[in-house]
Amino acid sequence: MIPIGMLSQEKQTMFLFLLLLVVFGEVILLVYKSSHLLPLIKLIPDGTLAFALLVLLFFLDQDREQPEWMLPVPTGILAALLILLSFYITSGFLRERKRIKSELSPLAIQQAIDDLPLGICFADPSGTLILRNRVMNELGIVLLGSHPQTWEELNHALKQPSRQSGVTCFEDTQNGFCFPDGKIWIFKTCRLSMKGLEGYSQMTAHDMTDLYRENRALEEANRHLGEVMEKLQKMYERMADTVREKESLELKVYIHDILGRSLLTIRDIMDSSSGSVEKKMNLLKEAVSYLSSNSPAAQGGLEEVQQKASGLGVRVKLDGYVPPDTELEHLTAAAVRECVTNCVRHAHGNEVFVSIRETSGILKVTITNNGEPPKGKIVEGSGLLALHRSVEAFGGEMYLSHVPAFAMTLYLPRKEMSEL
Repeated sequence: MIPIGMLSQEKQTMFLFLLLLVVFGEVILLVYKSSHLLPLIKLIPDGTLAFALLVLLFFLDQDREQPEWMLPVPTGILAALLILLSFYITSGFLRERKRIKSELSPLAIQQAIDDLPLGICFADPSGTLILRNRVMNELGIVLLGSHPQTWEELNHALKQPSRQSGVTCFEDTQNGFCFPDGKIWIFKTCRLSMKGLEGYSQMTAHDMTDLYRENRALEEANRHLGEVMEKLQKMYERMADTVREKESLELKVYIHDILGRSLLTIRDIMDSSSGSVEKKMNLLKEAVSYLSSNSPAAQGGLEEVQQKASGLGVRVKLDGYVPPDTELEHLTAAAVRECVTNCVRHAHGNEVFVSIRETSGILKVTITNNGEPPKGKIVEGSGLLALHRSVEAFGGEMYLSHVPAFAMTLYLPRKEMSEL
């Protein structure tokens, strides 16, 4: 092969120019790799190759000026070397470009952290802030009046915010601070314990403004709802009193009518013949039995009780059958009416359950509700006492229980059925 020094001046210049281009390409590749923070150990081969090519270019250029020192470099070998180096540099750029796309660079990490809606920063074991995002930097400027540099000054500013900063501690939330723009931030700090990060610290700042406002709105709505519920409860209590007064008035009117009819009956008996005396005596006995609690405390059927209970906001659910228009129904209706009133006033419920079962000629009536259970043993008031007397006068039994929940149980004989 012909040495390069034996070529013409034009051909030597061409080879040197091509070698110079290869050297520039290798140097640019070296700079490209180092700019993307490739480890130093991986830059040594490219650095050595660039240095060797520079030395070769220097000596070949000297050979042209001093032919007596000409190196015997074959032209073919030099051409093959230039081709191989061109391929190496081109593939090096492609590999580095692919690596950059597949790996996260510090610039990409910084940009990703800056896009976070929360503030975040990291400090090394010496307390120097090595990474902080845009949000944390802005919060630090408000707290300190300048860009935060160390972990200590940032912590000190959070413990005792200066008056000039306009930042105040937020009492409703731990580690919360209200900034001059009205936003509420909660700061949290922790020590990193992952392998290789021992001694490093992390601080985050979360924007809790919207959550706080929603909580306050919810508390206000709950307070308003409580007031409405209290008013409704008082209204139900007044409704129960109204119903009781209405029933008491109806009872008084009913008794007044019975007394009037009784007096008229007595006078009529005194003036009548013996043929109609027996019938009139039966009417008088009925009136006397009512006044002596030998009949239900109040008249009316189950359908009427359901309608009145619905007006109080109480639903009466019947399960079973009781003969209509009988004293059995009147007694059952009186018991259900009393339980509805007590359900509204004391148990604060809205449903009364009535179970009616018959066994061996005995009608068992069980009345419960979905309200609060009694706090203690039930003391019979005037209504329950009157009902109890009516049940016993009918030949039945009445029991009250308060554990685990309120229940009234009536045992009524079906003696009426034999009379029908």
